[in-house]
Amino acid sequence: MRFRLSTFGLSWDTAKIHRGGFLNNDALSMATQLPALAFSRFVANLICSQTERRRENMPTKEQVLEVLKNCYDPEIGINIVDLGLIYGVDIDEEAGRVKVTFTLTTPFCPLGPELVDQIRELVGSLEGVKEVETELTFDPPWSPEKATEEGKALLRIMGVPI
Repeated sequence: MRFRLSTFGLSWDTAKIHRGGFLNNDALSMATQLPALAFSRFVANLICSQTERRRENMPTKEQVLEVLKNCYDPEIGINIVDLGLIYGVDIDEEAGRVKVTFTLTTPFCPLGPELVDQIRELVGSLEGVKEVETELTFDPPWSPEKATEEGKALLRIMGVPI
């Protein structure tokens, strides 16, 4: 089905809108029965709801932390979330950007660049993420007390006094 609708100088080609995924068959048949102005509002609402759905596809802070559990400190062998190395996760839904603020167990850690690459790769693999920003900080400095209970248990097994 193809027809053109021009309202307020805007022209909508329903076949193009349909191919773009904005309208399914039921919505398209319902829309063709609407008057021109109502149809343009109908399409605008659908486009806005698609934008909202795209925003909803951004991961939550919990999802980012969960994927970061696959990133391990190469020297200790415990994931960076349970070690308490992640200080913050900020999500900018509009820009599709996730900022991860983290630290290292020591400022002299030679494997810091590897952790940055892993963080960017893992977080960047989440749906909706277009950009990953990392911020390395040593304020406050890391200590074993920052680890989760699971991380503390693993550190105790390794002989780290907590």
